[in-house]
Amino acid sequence: MFVTRENVIALLKTYPKLQQKIRLLEYKRLHPSQVSQDEVISGLALSHSLDGGAAPPGHITAFPNKIV
Repeated sequence: MFVTRENVIALLKTYPKLQQKIRLLEYKRLHPSQVSQDEVISGLALSHSLDGGAAPPGHITAFPNKIV
């Protein structure tokens, strides 16, 4: 593969950003985010109407291809 001097210079300029992205991804891989039980429960509670009424317009049901 033939690489011009300009291409090499461009790659060298982007190297620090790529290295930073790699470090960030490696950190996220080694330290995955944790969700507490309270956060899961509150997320489930907010996924449907608390008063037992109908779902808001445009709500997608558990049935594929059915929009209420």
